[in-house]
Amino acid sequence: MINGKSGFGKYTYGGIDKLMAYTPVNNTNGWSIAVTMGYDEFMESSNAAMKALLIILREDIWILHLLG
Repeated sequence: MINGKSGFGKYTYGGIDKLMAYTPVNNTNGWSIAVTMGYDEFMESSNAAMKALLIILREDIWILHLLG
């Protein structure tokens, strides 16, 4: 953030693992914005998306099998 670049990282705060992404804000005097999320919360939403994708894939394979 100090160097005016975008990036991401992982850190621990209050005993909780967190992820952070940051980027500079255009037309400001060196300002940046950062967003954080608990690592477990991120993985939970990622796992839900993966499960949904697998269900869709399974259904597509089943349909292709019926058509084949």
